[in-house]
Amino acid sequence: MVLPLRFAGDPILYKKTKDIPPKEIKSAKIQAFLRDLGETISHYRHAAGLAAPQVGKNLRIFALKLDKKSMSFIDSVPNQFAIPANEPFFFINPKLTFPDPTTESMGEGCLSIPYYHVFVERYVKAHVSAYTQAGTPFSFTATGIFARYIQHEVDHLNGILTFHRVKSPEDIIFDAS
Repeated sequence: MVLPLRFAGDPILYKKTKDIPPKEIKSAKIQAFLRDLGETISHYRHAAGLAAPQVGKNLRIFALKLDKKSMSFIDSVPNQFAIPANEPFFFINPKLTFPDPTTESMGEGCLSIPYYHVFVERYVKAHVSAYTQAGTPFSFTATGIFARYIQHEVDHLNGILTFHRVKSPEDIIFDAS
């Protein structure tokens, strides 16, 4: 089922989400939500990521749906798991650390803030550890745009929208096209 999106101004987008006990990841309730979240991100063909608060759920989950060229990472464990290209991949209870202080600014779009691109400074590398849809723990260090997407979605889980990260009003660009 495609879930309705929530937009800037909705209180759920400003709340920090709750971790899911690992033993509950395989529950029918969480698995049904993951299916719906996957269907919802797939419905929006330009969407790269979607976090639970963006569809009204206070759960520490997000999905990414990326092409292979957008996924670059280092120090991954061979055969640990595979992130499928162009299909939703779920991050449950993600935790981030930043192994390199280098940052860069880039414009970002967001389903919860349609018609705007917001220039946000983010780390160029992000180490993420989380659980898969099957409840298996994993970790890797993402680089480039992949790291940016992960940081954007984790911000949603922490009640932060891109508007909160701007350094200047000129970093917010309206684009109705």
